[in-house]
Amino acid sequence: MVYCPSIIIGYISSPGSVSDDLHYYVVLLGCMLLLIVSLYSAETYIFSKAHFYNKRVNNLFLNGLLLIHVVTLIYFYLNYQIGDIRELLAFNVYDTRLQAREVSFGFSGYLIRFASNVSAPILLVYGLMNRNLIFIAFGFLSNFLIFLLEGSKSVFFMPFFLTFIFYVIRKDFNFNFLLLFLLLLIGGALFLDERFNTAYSSYIIRRTFIVPGLLTRVYHDVFSTEPTYQWTYNIFRFFQPPLMDISPPYFVGYFYFGYADMSANANPWADGFANDYTMGPFIETVIMIVFLILADYVGLGNRIFVACALFASYYSIISSSIFTSLLTHGMIICLLVVALLLRKPQPADVSMKVD
Repeated sequence: MVYCPSIIIGYISSPGSVSDDLHYYVVLLGCMLLLIVSLYSAETYIFSKAHFYNKRVNNLFLNGLLLIHVVTLIYFYLNYQIGDIRELLAFNVYDTRLQAREVSFGFSGYLIRFASNVSAPILLVYGLMNRNLIFIAFGFLSNFLIFLLEGSKSVFFMPFFLTFIFYVIRKDFNFNFLLLFLLLLIGGALFLDERFNTAYSSYIIRRTFIVPGLLTRVYHDVFSTEPTYQWTYNIFRFFQPPLMDISPPYFVGYFYFGYADMSANANPWADGFANDYTMGPFIETVIMIVFLILADYVGLGNRIFVACALFASYYSIISSSIFTSLLTHGMIICLLVVALLLRKPQPADVSMKVD
């Protein structure tokens, strides 16, 4: 969702400089080659030789996660005001986002991210794997309630994306189901756009594919002439003072788009260009590789559950640096929670070895 649009749209939006084009594509292709070779090597030489068993979800931890999730939702609905439902369903979300941004600071900000990117997806995936309609319905409802609180479109669509990913990667994958699901999703979005003047189809196509690709090229072109940040913001601001008063997303929003209050959040490769024009994307790619290998290790014995449970936090990569995704959007905490949820087999289950 990021790399291919970055290649295609980067070419379409190219300013025409051969040297800039060459640098852009060499760096991106190098990052992708590094990613593919590293993950293939880990799968071939490490995980293929590992002995592991089917892992099942620990019901005690699952019930604890469910309790935390419910308490979190109750806390936010008792303390914060929800947005106008009609406006939100028409995707006029910016007033609600601004309101949520003003109140979701400190611990509250991390708590709402935990609910949307960690606990809600895990509960939904558990329901899908066990065909538990109560957990499935609760997963969809939870995301909708969080959407009413903060107006995030990705939160609204996440249950549909998760359901899609779950049925695609299952062993008994049915292509007819996939085709039907896509037709219903796109057809439903087009119907709502036509009937209620909403922008669902625009979001699915524009925000998920076009914007991430465009911003990768924009960041590259902006920081080809402007000074880079040299890793002086995000978590690094605690170790050295920032070189600029505003973060890269706001700098790009003002410098390129002309809006002082616009945050042009982008992906790890774009953020890499902002920090170090050549080596930045490679550094963020290496960090991503380390995390993905750890996720593969945790997923030994139940990869479908782990892949789907982590998808919501993974999805944040399309519009965030790798550091923001790992810390703020819950990639690390989600991996830790999943690792706790998956219990080792009991002695009687030793025969359930996965090849």
